[in-house]
Amino acid sequence: TLYGPHMHNAQEIKELFEKHNASFTIRTAQELSAHVLSLLANPELVATMTKTATDLVAKEGIVLQDLIIDVENLLK
Repeated sequence: TLYGPHMHNAQEIKELFEKHNASFTIRTAQELSAHVLSLLANPELVATMTKTATDLVAKEGIVLQDLIIDVENLLK
């Protein structure tokens, strides 16, 4: 998962993913380019990060449910 520095509305998920090396925070265009190129060159890393993220979402489903509720409220 790649995301920008402004994750205040999903801080808990951001911290969880970072703790388990399932995401990268992108702050500049250069960082975005470097991470995308790295992921394209390393399918094993992509597979590992994908599995880790999937496992975290399954294990921490309540966090995801809370985020869905927040998004639904914003859309109303």
